[in-house]
Amino acid sequence: MGGFCEQVETLKNMLVNEGDFNNVIAYFLSNLGSIRVFANQGKPTKNKILRDILSSIAVKSYGEGFTVTQLKLFKVGNGPFCHGTCRLGPEVGAIFFFDDLNIGMLSLTSLEPMGGTSYIRFSGTFLDADKAAFFTDNDENATRH
Repeated sequence: MGGFCEQVETLKNMLVNEGDFNNVIAYFLSNLGSIRVFANQGKPTKNKILRDILSSIAVKSYGEGFTVTQLKLFKVGNGPFCHGTCRLGPEVGAIFFFDDLNIGMLSLTSLEPMGGTSYIRFSGTFLDADKAAFFTDNDENATRH
């Protein structure tokens, strides 16, 4: 991962263990997401389970008829980490995901004036070959700024 292995491992540990989602996103943005050298190493990728999870989050958050759009994912090296951006309903998102654990985090920012930012930590699994299910732990940790 071109010298970023330690930061990715720290992010993975924070994603699994940190209770304050703002700290996790801040670490990602400061140590990986805003570093041009890291971003330039990414290659476009697809991830079906992640797409299904994001689509399910969109329906749960905004209702039927909403889905994930403009999903752009990038993978650095051969590791289990991917990151990218998307639109969910009326919000734009930054996302990262570890496919070895099927766990990730989504930061959604409203495009509305005085809107806020939501953080969603989620995990997923395939129920069958065509459908993924997701679980969030936001009930007690949900934040909106």
